[in-house]
Amino acid sequence: MYATCQGVSKVKTMVNSCSHVTSVTMICTFTICKLYFGSSWDSNFDASTNQGRMDPDSLAKAFVEHYYTTFDNNRAGLASLYQDGSMLTFEGQKIQGSQNIVAKLTSLPFSQCHHSITTVDCQPSAATNGMLVFVSGNLQLAGEQHALKFSQMFHLLPTPQGSYYVLNDIFRLNYA
Repeated sequence: MYATCQGVSKVKTMVNSCSHVTSVTMICTFTICKLYFGSSWDSNFDASTNQGRMDPDSLAKAFVEHYYTTFDNNRAGLASLYQDGSMLTFEGQKIQGSQNIVAKLTSLPFSQCHHSITTVDCQPSAATNGMLVFVSGNLQLAGEQHALKFSQMFHLLPTPQGSYYVLNDIFRLNYA
């Protein structure tokens, strides 16, 4: 995906000139995620002026793609999406703080997995200018024949720098 982009400056121009950037997100999801979710790629990009312009569903889908790609390939890389006040409820166990959350995720009893997303639903969280993102899908563990169904909810909040972080994260396996 990144190879199809002409660079961050072109994406900035496209985002600034469009009121609906679904096509940009589809072309450059990885770049958009890096701009919105706490990368140091472009410290001059002011996401706060574009948050209202970017379609919330597209932003949620970009976040979900970034999150699960990172989870599947480098769980420790998720640390930048959480803060000290963030909380993860993982199968009923509550974990608080970025370091503790990443410690939990990196200590799961499987080293390789692949998430296949079925649905992504999003609602604005008006009181905080954040977003609620609900995800359902399948989790395929290496060496296992059958995938596990899961649901996950994220409450994303904006940062003063104009990106988003995960305040709340609830994960559950779905048993039929």
